[in-house]
Amino acid sequence: ISGFLKTNNLKRGFSSEVRLGRVGEIKLDDSPVMRVRILNKERDDLSEPIYWKGVTLSTFDGVSWKATQYGYEIYESDAYGVMLVSESAGDSLHQEIITEPLNTDVLFAAHNPVGFKKVPGNKVTRVGGSFLLPNNYYGRLKYYAYSDTSVPNMRRLEETVVEYPHEITSLYLQLPELSEEVRELAGEITSTENHPYKKAEAVRRYLATNLTYTRTLAEAEAGFPLDDFLLEK
Repeated sequence: ISGFLKTNNLKRGFSSEVRLGRVGEIKLDDSPVMRVRILNKERDDLSEPIYWKGVTLSTFDGVSWKATQYGYEIYESDAYGVMLVSESAGDSLHQEIITEPLNTDVLFAAHNPVGFKKVPGNKVTRVGGSFLLPNNYYGRLKYYAYSDTSVPNMRRLEETVVEYPHEITSLYLQLPELSEEVRELAGEITSTENHPYKKAEAVRRYLATNLTYTRTLAEAEAGFPLDDFLLEK
């Protein structure tokens, strides 16, 4: 899958940039792109839901989501051939991942990745929230990924101290220029909550309840796709 193509001919997939308000019909393609086999658990024992992570789009300017290059770190294999990229705080999910030829350097894993094994070059680079090969890979690729799929305890989240470090707030609390209408909507949605976690949960709940996914993308009426999405659709 080659990501988002020209206007009026959009194709589902992944890209380093997603622009809101694109006009056209997203074309569905049934061609297999990736196969995942869980090695250490039965299907009925898996926690739900599980999301597989590839490109991380971390910056939103009001029109486009983009992958930005904050943070940069290289991980090499240890004595067991595993490239550890994070510490695991819970039960690890072992995955065998096979991707069809995609001409990409992106590695996929269930969120939250903690390690990779048998990737080309035995080296993984983290750029922002994405884990990458040293170069684009043009052929079929098979490797192993290890992920911590544990979910934080809700009570702990609600009791978390709200003094976040700058590297967290600058990334996760960034805001584009917003219209007064969008700010008022955000205030209404979160007006009954005091804690940041509960406010975030209120926003997620509102989006899941009031907005739906569509493959038919209409042009934003006023040229502001965020307002059109939140206030008109």
